[in-house]
Amino acid sequence: MLPKAKGIRADLNDYSDPRPAYDSVNRNVEDVSVRLHNWDLLVKNVRGFYRNEFEKLESETVESLYSKTLDELPSNEDISF
Repeated sequence: MLPKAKGIRADLNDYSDPRPAYDSVNRNVEDVSVRLHNWDLLVKNVRGFYRNEFEKLESETVESLYSKTLDELPSNEDISF
């Protein structure tokens, strides 16, 4: 069960569908609307996959840049005027 929405609309991106993505793929593709439905499922799955991968990469990059920056900061002993 979903928690109560904050504001008018719940953020549905935080919830994933536990069913495999291929459950709603139609095998009989003689109709154009069925093909479009399958295409829409494929595009949504690919976008979701790469969105997750990008978020992982982005957080790793930010963390590594932060740690490298902290490592490269001079200590008080290294500063001379």
